[in-house]
Amino acid sequence: MLGGMSRQVALCVALALVGCQKTGGGGGPPADCDKVGSAAAAFELGNYAPPETRAPTVARFVKACRDTGVDAKQGECLMAAKDVWSAALCAPRMFPDVKVDGQCDVVAAKLRGAMEKQLGGGGGAPPEMAKLAERAAAAIKDSCNQDGWPPAMKACLANAKDPLEDWKGCEHLASPELTSKLKARMASAMGGR
Repeated sequence: MLGGMSRQVALCVALALVGCQKTGGGGGPPADCDKVGSAAAAFELGNYAPPETRAPTVARFVKACRDTGVDAKQGECLMAAKDVWSAALCAPRMFPDVKVDGQCDVVAAKLRGAMEKQLGGGGGAPPEMAKLAERAAAAIKDSCNQDGWPPAMKACLANAKDPLEDWKGCEHLASPELTSKLKARMASAMGGR
């Protein structure tokens, strides 16, 4: 039972990895804020929101684009982004509520807490379960620090309500190389080595 559950946790965490680089504006020409606002609204509402719902959200993001001085380079980056975390890396001042500087310690602690909860952690849990979550969190922290998790991945997991439940929202950020490295670390951690 423990082996199957360990593989499940390892798989969930291994699939939550990143590949996006921070882009900052250099004070170049301004972005087309109408296009940027529309793209940013899609992260919040999706692409199929009715016009009466979409219009005020687009207007809010157009205003934020203008107020924060998004330049053309940032705007292009934002319009190419596939999620709010990547977009926030492009133009962080447009998304003040999205943490784009997720620290490896924060990510590991959140994932450890989620694993402890999933594995039945707490006062009545067997000690091996607590040790398993601790080893997995250490592997995650090491991977984050040493394998070069890009900022968007850290932000995605740091902002997740439950990193194990919400990993699917972050998996598109995974690079195959990073996934392989984390799988190896998690296999070792779950094996108790």
